[in-house]
Amino acid sequence: QWSPRHINVTNVEYEFSLVEIWDNGVHPQTAFLSSPPLYQTTTRATTLVYGPAQPPLLNNKRYAWRIRAKALQGAEEIGLFRNNGESEIYWFSKTETCATPTGVYAEPKGISKMNVFWDADPTVFSEYTIAYRKKDRPNSRWFTKTTNASWATLWDLTPNTTYEYKVKGKCVFQYGAYTNPQTLTTNAASDPNANYNCGIVPAATAITNREGHPNLLIGDRISAGEFIITLTDITSENNGIISGTGFVRIPYLENAVFGVTYNNILVNTDYQLAEGEIVTLYDPEFGEDASLVVDINTNVAKGINGDGGLTQDITLDYEIKEISINEFGAIVVKGTNGEEDIIPGGKDVTITDKNGTPWTVSENGKITKGEAAPGGKPTTANTQGIGDSGVTRITAQGVNITFNNSGFYYYDAIPNRVADKLTAQYNYLPINEGGEYAVPYKAISNISGHTSDVITATANFTDTSITKEDIIFKTQNGTKINATWQGNTATLQLEQKFDYAIEEVLATVKPKDSTEQYTVAGVFKHVHLAAQELKAIDVTLVPIQREALGNSLVNQ
Repeated sequence: QWSPRHINVTNVEYEFSLVEIWDNGVHPQTAFLSSPPLYQTTTRATTLVYGPAQPPLLNNKRYAWRIRAKALQGAEEIGLFRNNGESEIYWFSKTETCATPTGVYAEPKGISKMNVFWDADPTVFSEYTIAYRKKDRPNSRWFTKTTNASWATLWDLTPNTTYEYKVKGKCVFQYGAYTNPQTLTTNAASDPNANYNCGIVPAATAITNREGHPNLLIGDRISAGEFIITLTDITSENNGIISGTGFVRIPYLENAVFGVTYNNILVNTDYQLAEGEIVTLYDPEFGEDASLVVDINTNVAKGINGDGGLTQDITLDYEIKEISINEFGAIVVKGTNGEEDIIPGGKDVTITDKNGTPWTVSENGKITKGEAAPGGKPTTANTQGIGDSGVTRITAQGVNITFNNSGFYYYDAIPNRVADKLTAQYNYLPINEGGEYAVPYKAISNISGHTSDVITATANFTDTSITKEDIIFKTQNGTKINATWQGNTATLQLEQKFDYAIEEVLATVKPKDSTEQYTVAGVFKHVHLAAQELKAIDVTLVPIQREALGNSLVNQ
């Protein structure tokens, strides 16, 4: 069903087109525009029932559809509507019941970990999600972990504590139901069976995956036997064979942190040590009024390459009272009615409570409480032009927002002279009213005296019914961005909240009617640079080609 938006046009019919998508690797919008319709019909109504009289739909197939409004004069179409009268392209998946994994069980691994196993079936499931939480806390949040293997390790657990866990599998398009919750108790800190072997070398038969990880990053955690290693420096990398340093927490030494070094070890796609040795660093004065100092700060490479700019989004069903970081680096969330959740730290996380209030926690522990923007988090349900991975198109009519080169930190837009050569490095979004929107980038860091920044935005109004009060600036998680207007130019206040992350900032337009959706008038990528202090490095420029010219050499 759909809602007409035209006024004073009485003779209108609607064309419904349905396309079957055979390649799930192609975006549905692209597939729709390049495929013949499976079914097409016209109607004067604003609803359509697809039933037994229409071509049957196949299970585990994806279908895309679109409505096109046509204004008629007699039997002839007259072009009165924008965008040729075409709606957005929508899609759905016709699925069949997804099964539940079988053979689920778990084993404790020391005082802070457990391994969960199940019977894997790659012909049915493409990945699995494990949910776990402390038992006897019915209001607590389930923590999840996703893998495509037949087992997973859950770490950072509390000693001598009973956990409940469950597993679900993903079929072609959707997950099935979770298995019935089971319970397991971690070992007590004083349990002699909780000790580990001191050598960080897995058993020869424990690891069967020898496929090297293609893109290990500083900050990744790998499992080595019974230990978790955090990579803090990678000096060489070649298809999973890496050298460098890191650190490890030793559970039976009260989680003391020790530095480690590794040379040409193989890390597989499951983040496991598959070949080689990881050796703890030795301090001959340790224990003699000296302490072992482990430098776990990432180096300049992470400041340049980052960690992919990814953030984790968590939504809680209660009002948050406060958030803190405990002695183990975990995020402790407390609710106004006594609720409590513990979330693993070391990542850039956005936590939103039931009121829509967003809290951000950077991977280095910086906590920021934001203000919920009108309309809340942009989703496919409340905002036109939003997809699973963010903004997919500019949908606002009557206004366009352009973000300008401004502020202290760098602004990056595609250079016009070489735009055709750099299209893969930048985002272009289709505009409903025609043309393309180039998405710029705006950086921010924490240099002393510049812990905040601004960016200006210019509004071009073509509809006099839309005003500056209708423009709402917000992040992809629904955090309000404060802005002050001078004429048709807004100045947005920006803050560094994460330790290298990329978040979208949207200029949205409030709907005139509560039954309508917000629309997107503009967007830019807000790049939170790494917070580590960068050290001066020596750079030597070496000529790679020299050419003789008379009696001298000229560098080319």
